[in-house]
Amino acid sequence: MKSEEAYFFVNSVREIKKILDKTNLTNDDCKIIRADGEQNHYKLEGFEISNSASKPKRFTFVTCKAFEDVDFHTETTLCFITSNGYNEHTFISVDMDIPQIAGFLG
Repeated sequence: MKSEEAYFFVNSVREIKKILDKTNLTNDDCKIIRADGEQNHYKLEGFEISNSASKPKRFTFVTCKAFEDVDFHTETTLCFITSNGYNEHTFISVDMDIPQIAGFLG
């Protein structure tokens, strides 16, 4: 099987921005599923807010907005769960989110 999509579960919009800056990804390359708040618009200025029903793209970044609410149906996606232990709001171990994330990848 060949995978043509990758899902990155990152519980930090700031971390997603760092990844986007280092990789030069654009809206054409990726979709970002995140809360639609003013701070997130500012942090990710220039990037669209997507949802699980949006057209698939090669790279999908998902914040905790979708950890409990969304099912993704795919057969060839690679899944990466990441966390930055230096961020105060991510001090809880990432393994707490894995059952929720794995439960809706099917």
